[in-house]
Amino acid sequence: MNKRNFFLSALGAVFIICQLVNAQDTSRSLTFNMVELTKRYVAPDTTESCCAGVDFKYPEFLDGTNESALRAINGYVAEYWVRDVGVDNIDALATSRLENFRQYHAQYRHESVGWSDHYTVAVRFNQVPLLTLTLSQWAMTGGAHPNHRSHSRLFSTETGEVLKLGDLLVEGFEDSLNTIGECVFRKVRGLGDTPMSETGFFSRTGEFALNDNFAVTTDGLMFYFNEYEINGYAAGGTKVPIPYEDILGLIKADGPLVNLIE
Repeated sequence: MNKRNFFLSALGAVFIICQLVNAQDTSRSLTFNMVELTKRYVAPDTTESCCAGVDFKYPEFLDGTNESALRAINGYVAEYWVRDVGVDNIDALATSRLENFRQYHAQYRHESVGWSDHYTVAVRFNQVPLLTLTLSQWAMTGGAHPNHRSHSRLFSTETGEVLKLGDLLVEGFEDSLNTIGECVFRKVRGLGDTPMSETGFFSRTGEFALNDNFAVTTDGLMFYFNEYEINGYAAGGTKVPIPYEDILGLIKADGPLVNLIE
């Protein structure tokens, strides 16, 4: 394991750790390192509990079938957390979050709660020509409870493009896939035959509908509904696993899923 440590004296006591984990390499898979970045701020004249921490853990792909595809995938990962917040990179994002905490603590010194942000990118499926990454954020910033969100993205290892369901399934798949997905959802949530409008889920429409937050896995498609997406926080997130054997008639004959079901 290669490990590089850095010290930064700014915003009080801030520590940065950048860690590279040994590359993962299997046949027909992209090679990658896991990179970790951690920043921490401890408010002056306080205990260790009154601090803020931000950490990132994500893969950096090193070798594959196409160099331009690798650049596109690595670029997507690098930009995912920062594209909508007005900073250039994750280091700047971490610094910004710590500065927000410093300002908050300066205004509300009587509060001793700390802040914590965890950003992770997990490799869920890595078999040429497909790559599934799940990008998640867990944050606790002094509210009643932490917040979590998780989104999966499917990439072509040949082009680096983000693939959609329409790239995997036949035209007009939506109704059939939703019907299959609703059966799984009802089983997962123990809803029986109760009308969806009476379950507390999908209250805006009263009808079940899969989203585009899905992962390709070895066994099938895994859909995920985040907290607050289809119900309140207390209901938590919901996984909806759909086995390939249930959607054989929907898979494109010339699509990238064919090799997974043969």
